[in-house]
This record gives sequence, C-alpha cells and structure tokens, in this order.
Amino acid sequence: MVVVAILGVLAATGIIAFGGYTSAAKKAAAEANYTNIEKRLSTVIISCMSGMEISLGLFQNRSPNTWTCTSQFLNADQLAWNTYLEVKDKIKNPYNSGSTSSVDWSNGACPPTNLEVGQIRIGYAHKNNYCGMAGNTACIKVNIGDTDNDGNDNYLEKEFNLCEY
Repeated sequence: MVVVAILGVLAATGIIAFGGYTSAAKKAAAEANYTNIEKRLSTVIISCMSGMEISLGLFQNRSPNTWTCTSQFLNADQLAWNTYLEVKDKIKNPYNSGSTSSVDWSNGACPPTNLEVGQIRIGYAHKNNYCGMAGNTACIKVNIGDTDNDGNDNYLEKEFNLCEY
C-alpha cells in the first residue's frame, strides 16, 4: 500500500513538471517563430529600402511564385505582404497544431489585434506618415500566451516605419 502511494505521488509530481515543460516549450517555439519572421521582415525592408534587389518565395499555390523588390513603388504593404506569403505556409502554431492561420495577414492595421495564442500576424498601415509614403509602416505581432500567470495574454510586437530608412 505504501509503495502504491509513493508511486502515485511520484506520478503526480511528474505530470505537473511535464505540464510546465511543455508550456515553456510552446512559449519558446512561439518566440522563435516570431524572431525568425521579424528578422526576415527586417532584412527585406532594409535591403529593399537600400536599393538592393532581394527575392522572396517560393510561394505556395501562387503565380508568380516569387517576388523581387525593386526601387520602384516600394511601400510597407508590398514588403510585408510578400514576406507574409513567403512564411505563411512554413510556420506552425506551437499551441494549436491544427490551426489554419498560424501566420495571418492584417490589412491596414498595426498593431494587429485579436490573435489566438501562438498566432503571428504580419501587416501594414499608414502611421506617422511624415515622408508621404502610402502604407509606410510594416508590423509583426505574436501572442505568446499568459506567460506571467496574470490572466492576460502577453505579446511581442515590432513596427517598421519605412520613412526612417
């Protein structure tokens, strides 16, 4: 009877610890997904705004299946949209593997709102437009869940004002 009780306590402790590890792993995966996409978006913006040509793709189920930025008609909408197309089918939501919108698009709203846990949203907007560029701000945001146990989800987000490049 004592052995069974000890095994029960050990099993309960292991289940609690395992739950904490999976929770931390999901948060770390959501943060890594965000960081990788944020770096890609930053690279695309810096390269294109500097006059360098950079190709994005391969896009799935699209024709053409690549896009190359040129100095003509650059704006945040084009840069964020094509970055979104490049990554949207390659990232999975660590909190919900069945999610069909792990990476989603936000048309004209930075920062995006109403993200499910683990979801990343890329978008653009007209903000602080002191350079006269239509659609001058690109953004990315991720919901990493309630990491501080206060009952509210936590977010990572970044905006890129193309007027500053």
